[in-house]
Amino acid sequence: MKKFTVVISVICAAAMMTLSGCEKKEEPKSDLQKATESLNKAAKDTGAAVEKAATDAAAATKEAAKDVKEAGEKAAKDAAAATEKAAKDLKEATEKK
Repeated sequence: MKKFTVVISVICAAAMMTLSGCEKKEEPKSDLQKATESLNKAAKDTGAAVEKAATDAAAATKEAAKDVKEAGEKAAKDAAAATEKAAKDLKEATEKK
């Protein structure tokens, strides 16, 4: 059994040495490959920037809409109060005459 284990170990070691010698060597990238990778990175970065800008714009629009709504509600309340006061003043003036 020990001989069998030693033989298997030797075969595995030889196979690993052979495979390590057969590693594919990476060739230097051509200018076209470099330019393509650079363009792809720029497109990805641009996409991310556009997405962030759209998200920021949506948030700003939502906040602006909220502010407009609040201002409109306040103006309506103020107008109602002013109308009520004017009606009261008119009634009092009419009753005095």
